[in-house]
Amino acid sequence: MFGFVGREQELRDLAWALDQVRAALGGRAPGQCIQMRGRRRIGKSSLVEEFLLRSRVPAIYFTAERRTEEHELASFWQAVQEASWED
Repeated sequence: MFGFVGREQELRDLAWALDQVRAALGGRAPGQCIQMRGRRRIGKSSLVEEFLLRSRVPAIYFTAERRTEEHELASFWQAVQEASWED
């Protein structure tokens, strides 16, 4: 397996957003939600997974399924409740 290749600018953009969150509250920021859109099968999920691996920050990775807003919010909150956070 070759590992993750490319997308360096996008990884820098995500790192910049993370730095902004950290700076906003002196490193004790509650978090930030980033929405990402694009054509199918261009590597959005792989980009996020790689960023989370590199940044080593607590995160919840949630993928919407094109259902009703109520269902998506319920699924998201379930993911939040089931998340295991390490300090």
